[in-house]
Amino acid sequence: MAENSELLARIAELEQEVARQQAVIADLERQTGTASSATGGDGGATGGDGGATSTAPSPTPTTLPPLAQEAFNAGNKVQAIKLVREAYGISPEEAKALVENATVTPVTQPSQPTPVPASKELPPLAQEALAEGNKTRAVKLVRDAYRISLKEAKDLVEEAASRQGL
Repeated sequence: MAENSELLARIAELEQEVARQQAVIADLERQTGTASSATGGDGGATGGDGGATSTAPSPTPTTLPPLAQEAFNAGNKVQAIKLVREAYGISPEEAKALVENATVTPVTQPSQPTPVPASKELPPLAQEALAEGNKTRAVKLVRDAYRISLKEAKDLVEEAASRQGL
Protein backbone atom coordinates (compact mmCIF):
# COMPACT_ATOMS: atom_id res chain seq x y z
CA MET A 1 0.00 0.00 0.00
CA ALA A 2 2.83 2.40 0.85
CA GLU A 3 4.50 1.49 -2.44
CA ASN A 4 1.42 2.66 -4.36
CA SER A 5 1.37 6.03 -2.61
CA GLU A 6 5.09 6.45 -3.29
CA LEU A 7 4.55 5.62 -6.95
CA LEU A 8 1.64 8.03 -7.19
CA ALA A 9 3.73 10.77 -5.59
CA ARG A 10 6.57 10.10 -8.02
CA ILE A 11 4.16 10.16 -10.98
CA ALA A 12 2.81 13.51 -9.79
CA GLU A 13 6.37 14.87 -9.54
CA LEU A 14 7.16 13.67 -13.05
CA GLU A 15 3.96 15.19 -14.43
CA GLN A 16 4.90 18.53 -12.86
CA GLU A 17 8.37 18.30 -14.40
CA VAL A 18 6.88 17.57 -17.82
CA ALA A 19 4.63 20.62 -17.45
CA ARG A 20 7.63 22.78 -16.50
CA GLN A 21 9.63 21.53 -19.46
CA GLN A 22 6.70 22.18 -21.80
CA ALA A 23 6.51 25.73 -20.46
CA VAL A 24 10.22 26.19 -21.16
CA ILE A 25 9.81 24.86 -24.69
CA ALA A 26 6.82 27.13 -25.29
CA ASP A 27 8.80 30.11 -23.97
CA LEU A 28 11.71 29.31 -26.28
CA GLU A 29 9.33 28.91 -29.20
CA ARG A 30 7.82 32.33 -28.49
CA GLN A 31 11.27 33.89 -28.26
CA THR A 32 12.57 32.30 -31.46
CA GLY A 33 9.33 32.32 -33.43
CA THR A 34 9.52 28.57 -34.07
CA ALA A 35 7.11 25.76 -33.31
CA SER A 36 7.84 22.29 -32.03
CA SER A 37 5.69 19.21 -32.12
CA ALA A 38 6.78 18.45 -28.54
CA THR A 39 4.47 21.03 -26.96
CA GLY A 40 1.29 19.62 -28.41
CA GLY A 41 0.72 22.98 -30.01
CA ASP A 42 -2.41 25.04 -30.20
CA GLY A 43 -3.94 23.53 -33.28
CA GLY A 44 -0.72 23.44 -35.27
CA ALA A 45 0.13 21.10 -38.11
CA THR A 46 1.01 18.20 -35.82
CA GLY A 47 -2.54 17.59 -34.62
CA GLY A 48 -3.51 14.91 -32.13
CA ASP A 49 -1.24 14.79 -29.14
CA GLY A 50 1.38 16.82 -30.96
CA GLY A 51 3.56 13.83 -31.77
CA ALA A 52 5.27 14.13 -28.42
CA THR A 53 6.36 10.50 -28.54
CA SER A 54 8.37 10.97 -31.73
CA THR A 55 10.22 14.11 -30.66
CA ALA A 56 13.64 13.70 -29.10
CA PRO A 57 14.04 15.28 -25.66
CA SER A 58 15.76 18.63 -25.59
CA PRO A 59 19.45 18.33 -24.72
CA THR A 60 20.58 19.17 -21.23
CA PRO A 61 22.81 22.26 -21.16
CA THR A 62 26.50 21.56 -20.60
CA THR A 63 27.87 24.99 -19.68
CA LEU A 64 27.06 27.44 -16.93
CA PRO A 65 25.59 30.82 -17.82
CA PRO A 66 28.04 33.67 -17.05
CA LEU A 67 26.38 34.75 -13.79
CA ALA A 68 26.26 31.18 -12.53
CA GLN A 69 29.91 30.72 -13.50
CA GLU A 70 30.81 33.80 -11.46
CA ALA A 71 28.90 32.47 -8.45
CA PHE A 72 30.57 29.07 -8.83
CA ASN A 73 34.02 30.67 -9.13
CA ALA A 74 33.32 32.57 -5.90
CA GLY A 75 32.46 29.29 -4.16
CA ASN A 76 28.72 29.93 -3.96
CA LYS A 77 27.31 26.69 -5.37
CA VAL A 78 23.79 27.30 -4.07
CA GLN A 79 23.53 30.62 -5.91
CA ALA A 80 25.05 29.02 -9.01
CA ILE A 81 22.38 26.30 -8.93
CA LYS A 82 19.62 28.91 -8.57
CA LEU A 83 21.00 30.90 -11.50
CA VAL A 84 21.32 27.78 -13.68
CA ARG A 85 17.71 26.83 -12.91
CA GLU A 86 16.52 30.32 -13.78
CA ALA A 87 18.54 30.55 -16.98
CA TYR A 88 17.69 27.09 -18.31
CA GLY A 89 14.41 26.30 -16.56
CA ILE A 90 15.65 22.88 -15.48
CA SER A 91 15.00 20.84 -12.36
CA PRO A 92 17.02 21.36 -9.18
CA GLU A 93 18.65 17.95 -9.68
CA GLU A 94 19.74 18.78 -13.24
CA ALA A 95 21.05 22.18 -12.16
CA LYS A 96 22.95 20.66 -9.25
CA ALA A 97 24.54 18.05 -11.53
CA LEU A 98 25.57 20.74 -14.00
CA VAL A 99 27.13 22.89 -11.27
CA GLU A 100 28.89 19.92 -9.67
CA ASN A 101 30.48 19.05 -13.02
CA ALA A 102 31.58 22.65 -13.63
CA THR A 103 35.17 23.77 -13.34
CA VAL A 104 36.46 27.08 -12.10
CA THR A 105 37.21 29.27 -15.09
CA PRO A 106 38.59 32.76 -15.11
CA VAL A 107 36.11 35.43 -16.04
CA THR A 108 37.89 37.73 -18.46
CA GLN A 109 35.28 40.44 -18.47
CA PRO A 110 32.39 41.35 -16.22
CA SER A 111 29.35 39.36 -17.11
CA GLN A 112 26.69 41.17 -19.01
CA PRO A 113 23.12 40.90 -17.83
CA THR A 114 20.85 38.64 -19.81
CA PRO A 115 19.04 41.02 -22.14
CA VAL A 116 15.35 41.43 -21.51
CA PRO A 117 13.62 39.69 -24.44
CA ALA A 118 11.80 42.01 -26.84
CA SER A 119 8.63 40.04 -26.10
CA LYS A 120 9.09 40.98 -22.41
CA GLU A 121 8.44 37.38 -21.35
CA LEU A 122 9.32 36.47 -17.80
CA PRO A 123 11.85 33.72 -17.09
CA PRO A 124 10.16 30.33 -16.44
CA LEU A 125 10.55 30.37 -12.65
CA ALA A 126 9.23 33.95 -12.49
CA GLN A 127 6.23 32.88 -14.56
CA GLU A 128 5.59 30.07 -12.07
CA ALA A 129 5.85 32.46 -9.12
CA LEU A 130 3.45 34.88 -10.79
CA ALA A 131 0.99 32.08 -11.58
CA GLU A 132 1.09 31.13 -7.89
CA GLY A 133 0.27 34.75 -7.01
CA ASN A 134 3.73 35.50 -5.59
CA LYS A 135 4.58 38.79 -7.33
CA THR A 136 7.37 39.61 -4.89
CA ARG A 137 9.22 36.39 -5.75
CA ALA A 138 8.57 36.95 -9.46
CA VAL A 139 10.10 40.43 -9.24
CA LYS A 140 13.17 39.05 -7.44
CA LEU A 141 13.61 36.31 -10.05
CA VAL A 142 13.30 38.81 -12.90
CA ARG A 143 15.87 41.11 -11.24
CA ASP A 144 18.28 38.21 -10.77
CA ALA A 145 17.84 36.92 -14.32
CA TYR A 146 18.06 40.23 -16.16
CA ARG A 147 20.08 42.26 -13.62
CA ILE A 148 17.74 45.22 -13.88
CA SER A 149 16.48 47.71 -11.34
CA LEU A 150 13.68 46.94 -8.93
CA LYS A 151 11.37 49.34 -10.76
CA GLU A 152 12.10 47.77 -14.16
CA ALA A 153 11.53 44.27 -12.78
CA LYS A 154 8.33 45.33 -11.03
CA ASP A 155 7.07 46.93 -14.24
CA LEU A 156 7.78 43.74 -16.22
CA VAL A 157 5.98 41.58 -13.66
CA GLU A 158 3.01 43.95 -13.48
CA GLU A 159 2.78 44.01 -17.28
CA ALA A 160 2.89 40.18 -17.42
CA ALA A 161 0.28 39.97 -14.66
CA SER A 162 -2.07 42.28 -16.53
CA ARG A 163 -1.60 40.29 -19.76
CA GLN A 164 -2.51 37.13 -17.85
CA GLY A 165 -5.42 38.80 -16.06
CA LEU A 166 -3.91 38.37 -12.60
